[in-house]
Amino acid sequence: MADELKLDTNYTFFGDPKRQFPRVQDDNNIDVVEFLAASELMPRFFVHMGKNFMFVKSDVQQNVHKIKAAHEAYPECKTLKEILDVEYAKGVHKKDSSCSMALMWFRRGLLFMYLLLRQLVVYYREHERIPERSKDAANLSYRHSLRDHHNLVVRGLVTVAIKFLPTPTEMVLNLAFRDDTKIPKVIDETEATLDLLKPCLNAILRYYKDHEDYASDVKSENYEQCDAWQKQE
Repeated sequence: MADELKLDTNYTFFGDPKRQFPRVQDDNNIDVVEFLAASELMPRFFVHMGKNFMFVKSDVQQNVHKIKAAHEAYPECKTLKEILDVEYAKGVHKKDSSCSMALMWFRRGLLFMYLLLRQLVVYYREHERIPERSKDAANLSYRHSLRDHHNLVVRGLVTVAIKFLPTPTEMVLNLAFRDDTKIPKVIDETEATLDLLKPCLNAILRYYKDHEDYASDVKSENYEQCDAWQKQE
């Protein structure tokens, strides 16, 4: 899994072209092999957010594992949508072990990461420097991604974890593999990843919105969530 990955330090964390999120196809499909290649990085990203986020990293890693296991179980499926359709037809789509449930939760984790990093990139573009604090950005990101789906205990854990986040500079240095000369490259390659990720997030949500069985699961989720970083509440 993610901790066993050997990352190519010629790039920054998000820069390896072999681990980019795929472009969404015209029929709203997402190539599952390419999606998994990018997704395997995500648990490692939460390691960079500090030890208090390790429980999130564990959840993300489990979701990636379930998606990968489904792909191995249905190798004839070339896209995420095909896997979800197979599980729906078999009536296993609501099981905790299913790709359908794992992908739903994984999308929420990806949305948190997307909103957090989008705020960092926009700030850097506007001010030509890294922001000094990450708490406000993290709180906004959590509020518009995972908070509504967590119970009070988990919300409390996340609130504490956010209080002890590394500084944005420290996080960016981690994404640069501790090479401060690569900070502009981190911003460029992170922004490119976010531009690919946003259509994937919306395509996945569209699948769930189009199926009545998931109506209650995604009732509070919408396509405007990816733009919540602009609200600066």
